[in-house]
Formats: sequence, structure tokens, C-alpha cells
Amino acid sequence: MSISSKREKAVNIAIQAGIVVFLLFFFIRLCPLVVFDCDDWLCLGAYRLPIPRWKEWEPTRIMPGTLMPVAGWMAAHIIYPICGDYVYSVTIISSCIITFLIVVMCICFQKVLIVRAQMPACTALMCEILFLVSFFAIFRNRGTSQCMFTAADLCCIYYYTMSGVLNAIVVLLLLQWKDVTEKFLSWNLIRKTGFCILVYFALFSNLFHSAITAIYAGAALLFALYHCKDSFKEFVRKNMAYLFILAGWGIVLVLEITSGRAEVVGGESGLNLALSVQQLIAILLGLSKRFVVVILLLAVGIALLLGKRRLEGQGEFADIFAMLLCNGILLTIFLLLLNSKTAYMSRIDASWGIWFYLIAATVVMAAYIAKSLPLMTKLLPIAIPICVIATALPDGKFLMSTREHTDYQTCIQLNKYVINHIMEASQEGKEEIVIRIPDHSEDLRSLTYNEALGITVADCLYIQGIIERKPDVKTVLDKEMSDSDVVWPE
Repeated sequence: MSISSKREKAVNIAIQAGIVVFLLFFFIRLCPLVVFDCDDWLCLGAYRLPIPRWKEWEPTRIMPGTLMPVAGWMAAHIIYPICGDYVYSVTIISSCIITFLIVVMCICFQKVLIVRAQMPACTALMCEILFLVSFFAIFRNRGTSQCMFTAADLCCIYYYTMSGVLNAIVVLLLLQWKDVTEKFLSWNLIRKTGFCILVYFALFSNLFHSAITAIYAGAALLFALYHCKDSFKEFVRKNMAYLFILAGWGIVLVLEITSGRAEVVGGESGLNLALSVQQLIAILLGLSKRFVVVILLLAVGIALLLGKRRLEGQGEFADIFAMLLCNGILLTIFLLLLNSKTAYMSRIDASWGIWFYLIAATVVMAAYIAKSLPLMTKLLPIAIPICVIATALPDGKFLMSTREHTDYQTCIQLNKYVINHIMEASQEGKEEIVIRIPDHSEDLRSLTYNEALGITVADCLYIQGIIERKPDVKTVLDKEMSDSDVVWPE
């Protein structure tokens, strides 16, 4: 390995380490991933086998349903014995998991540019940084806005955000090679098994996001069919990987259609496509004006270079961009139809795949121009800190992933109040206790402040081994109490 190659590798490792440190700081300190909802506590203690369950409530949400209780176990047995705070332990473990997924996604994007587009490693690394920054910049119109890693609560971080990132990883892996089946067959048994497990958990994660992988496979098949000059048998052989992915997603669809959740949702109302379109328009209007301007400028730059034939000989870039654009459009159509039943289109965590494709296509356009104009490559080191500063302005704060974006201190106070009551009762051998909490029946925090909170927390603490005896906890909603009254005496 040459000295320059060693230097590039060292710089790459240092940048990835810097990204890890930043993301951990973000998810632990700036926007902590904190347990708050009853759903958070329920899912942390609800173990399931990583297999589909016919006609169950959520038969195909295997990845988050398996990962979240495992994270709860890791928090209880690895971090809790050190810090003595289970809630903080869950924050640490959850932050490590999502950081790992995001870093892998970013590295996969860099590899697409290096392996498929033959881009210099240094330039690809700078594009990777822009790719990550875009996830924080895309909806940054004001202080305390949402980023692409914000969700309604910790449970949604696992079930929606992590599912989205996992499927993005699979797509970026597939995008690296023209002939995925041939590449797959060239791997050893360990790599083949690992890839199959990755695709399995991506497909069996969340219907909103497994479509990211499935639609990519379908689009790749259509592109392959368009350019096909072989026999049907040869076409099938060359695209076996995509066909298996679509077959797997077909199983997901069948299981979802026959699930308990689908029966309940399906019985409430018909399709409301107009509402879904309205929600999409509303979230499009929420895009950062700066981000939209950048997209338009890059599009103009691409058009000018095309006019001057400066992009000739860069067919791989064109193929990558065409795939991203096609997939983004198809995924948008699918989510419009799906959300015409669920009305989740205005949720960033539910429409995550659309914005992922928009970001990826935007950065690929920047990479196009950088490779065509050497001057632009020299300007990238200047553009990156400008983008970071613009994303941090005006206050460097983003919304919390808690119900109603409740502030961290309120979450911690409630958790400490409820947990200490339960732990004290367990230590004293009490069979029953009563916990009084504020009444938030008239707002969305009712999903946290309700009669099930105490027993749900107790169940989780018992299952994860934090307490040895589980008292019967009765939670009473008290209209006279305020959030400031929820304080455990020191």
C-alpha cells in the first residue's frame, strides 16, 4: 500500500470516528433517546422470536420487535450495573445502535461513489459528509425543527427510523454493483449468509420502509428487462437476487393484509387519497428553503454541463441518478396509496424513504459536478463547514423524539418518579401500590400519562431483571397534579 493510500485510509477512519462521536453526542446529550411512552416500556420488555406470526397484530415487524427488547436487555445487563440508572442505560444502548446504523449507511453511500462511479476516495468522503449533513438540513427551517432521525417516541425510532436506515443500507449495497446476482454468487458462505440475514430483517421491519428495498428490486428488474437481449431463462438467472427479494416482500404483503392491525384499520374507513396528497404537499412545504435552493442550483449546473457535453463518459453516474429518481417516484406513489389508509404521510419517520432518495439524488448531483469540474472538488472542503453552520443555525437544537416533543427533564422526572415508587415497593415486598400522575387526557401525552403506565413500567423492569418482585401497580390520573408535582423526594 502506497503512502498516499495509507494517508487516505487514515483520514477516512478519522472522519468515520468523528461522525460516530458526533452522533453519540447528538443522541445522548443534544436530543437524548429517552424512554417516555407506554409503548416504549411495553416494547422494551416484549420479547419475540425473529419469525413472522400469522394473523398476529404486527406479524412482519420482526427487526424492531426483536431488536428493541434485546436493547432493553443490554441496557439492563451491560450499562445499568455501571451507572445504576436504567433509563439512561437505554439511552446509551439505543444511541449506540442508531449511530452504528447511520455510520454504516454513510459508508455504503461513499462506497457507491467509489465502486460504481469510480470517484476518488477523498472526494467520495466529502460527499459522504454532505450526505449525512443533509439529513439534518432537509427540514431545517427554524430552531428546534425536526431532523431525519426524529420520531414521535423511542418506540418509533426503532420501528420507523431504524427500519428506514436499515433498508437504505440494503439499497446502497445493491446500488454498488450492476450484476448483484453475480456478485452474490462470488461471495463466501459467511458473506452470503450475512447479506441474506440483512435483507430478511430489512424486508421484515416495517411496511412503510421495506418498500424501499422491494421497489428498488422491482425497478432494477424493469431496467434489466428494458436492456435485456438474453433469453427469458438467462434473464431470470441474472436477476435471481432481485426476484428473491420481491418474493420475500410478497410474503410480507400477504402477512400484513391478513394481520389483526390491517383488519382494524381496514374496518374504520375507506381510502382517502386526497388527504394523503394534502399531507405530502404540507410536508413538501416544510422542506428547508436553503435545501430546495441547493437542489435547484445543482439541477441548473447539471443542465449546463449536459449542454456543453461535459458529462459524457460518466454513464455510471447517470445510471445511479436514474435509479434513485425512479425509486423515489415509485416509493412516493406507494406511500401515497398506503397512507391513504393510515394517514401517516405527514410524518417524517413514516415517509422517510422519500426524503432518503431526495437526499441521495441531491448529493449524487453534487458528485456529478465535482467529478466533471475539478474546481468544484477544491470548493467542497469550504462548502462542508458552511453547510454544517447553516444546519446548526439559529440555535443548534432539534426536537426531541418524545410524545409532543416533551423536554428531557420532564421525561426524566416522570421516569424517576414512577420507577422509584416501583423499586421501593419491590424491595419492601409490597404486593400493591398506587401512583398518582397528572391527567393529560386531552392531549397526545395521554399515550404516556394513562392508567397503564405504572404496570407497564413494572412489567418491563421485572422482565429485564431490574426488580426481583413485581408489585401490582395502580396508576391514578389526578387533574389537580401538574408536571412539576411529579418529583421523587431525595
